[in-house]
Amino acid sequence: MAVEHQPTPIDLLAEKQRRERRGADGRERAVLSEDAAALRFEEQFSGRLLFDHDAGRWLEWDGQRWRPDRTDRALHYARELARELACDQSS
Repeated sequence: MAVEHQPTPIDLLAEKQRRERRGADGRERAVLSEDAAALRFEEQFSGRLLFDHDAGRWLEWDGQRWRPDRTDRALHYARELARELACDQSS
């Protein structure tokens, strides 16, 4: 006599999350994380923006030297990337 396995709450939650990650075609979509977003930011702006941890500010390459980002360009780029990633997730 076979014993039927009852799913645990963790099993049910994992299955719900898998269903939510599937696109219209039934395939699982990549899950966006803060780490993935940070890696994409680095990929796009490496060599143009640099964060100085000692000074706590962003620097921007002007072609000759790193200058302080006084116009919050790094924040602007981060917002644009967040919007782009959100659109990627919804499609």
